[in-house]
Amino acid sequence: MYPTNKQYIRLIVRLTLYFFFVVLLFAVFYWGLSLAKFPVFQNLSCVSFSDACYFSLVTVTTLGYGDLQPLGLARALSSIEAVTGLVLAGYSISQVVSLKQERLIEHLVEERFVFKYNACLANLVEGKELIGDRRREAKELVVPAKKHGADDRSRINDRQFMFNQGNPFYPALRSMKMLNECAEYAHRYQKIAALRTTIEATFYQIEELTSIARKYLLNLTQLKVAWKTPRTLKILNDLLEEVDGFVENYFKDTQLANKKYKSGVKSYHEIYLTRVAEIRSLISTV
Repeated sequence: MYPTNKQYIRLIVRLTLYFFFVVLLFAVFYWGLSLAKFPVFQNLSCVSFSDACYFSLVTVTTLGYGDLQPLGLARALSSIEAVTGLVLAGYSISQVVSLKQERLIEHLVEERFVFKYNACLANLVEGKELIGDRRREAKELVVPAKKHGADDRSRINDRQFMFNQGNPFYPALRSMKMLNECAEYAHRYQKIAALRTTIEATFYQIEELTSIARKYLLNLTQLKVAWKTPRTLKILNDLLEEVDGFVENYFKDTQLANKKYKSGVKSYHEIYLTRVAEIRSLISTV
C-alpha cells in the first residue's frame, strides 16, 4: 500500500535536482549582475561565484541572515527567488502526498480486481459442482441400467436441457464469461500481475470442469438421455469458446505452462486439449 524505497529515492533525487537548479540559476544571475558592473550587495564591490551561491541558498530557503544585503536589480531577483523557494517547498510536499495517494489508489484498484475476480471464480466453482452433482446422479443410474436392462432415463428430466435456466452447463458458461471480462479488464489496465495466483487457480478449476463435463456427457449418452438439444449444444459450444479464449490468453503466464499433469506424462495444456476435443466430439455426433 505504501510507496517503495525505490520510489522515494527517485522522488528525493528529482526534488533535490530541482532545488539545486534554482539555487545555481539565481546564483548565476547575481554573479552576472556583478560582472556587468551593477551593484549587487551592500559593502561588497566584488562578488565571487561562491558569494552568489551562498546568498542564493540563504534566499531560496527564506533564512535571510542579513549579512549580505541586495541592491537594485538584486533586490528584485532575491524577491522572486524567495517566492520560488516557497513554491518549491509546497510542490515538494504535494509530490510526497501525491505519491502516497497514487500508491493507495493503485492498491485499492488491485483489491477491487482481486475481489471481483474471486467472486467470479467462486461462481465457476459452483457451476462445476452443479455439473458434478448431476454427473454423480447420472453415474448411479448407469450401473443398474446395464445390470438389469431397466430404463432409468425417466429419472433424469430431459426438459432441463431445453432451456438456459436449470440447464446444468449454463452457470459454468455465465461464470466463464464473467471471468474473461474481468481478466480482460485487468489486462487492459496492466493489473494482471495482481491476479496471477488466482488465475492459476482458475486453470485447476477449468481442468476439473472439462473432466467432469466430459464424464457427465458420456453418462447421459449411455443412459440415452435426450441432452443434445439446440440450446444445450449452443451452451456447450459457447462454454468451450470462453474456456479456449481464457487458456489462450493467460495460460502461458502461469507456472502450469511448464508443469506436467498428475500422471507426469502429459502437460496440463495437452490434457486440456484432449478433453476439449473429446467434448467437441460428443457434441458433433448429433
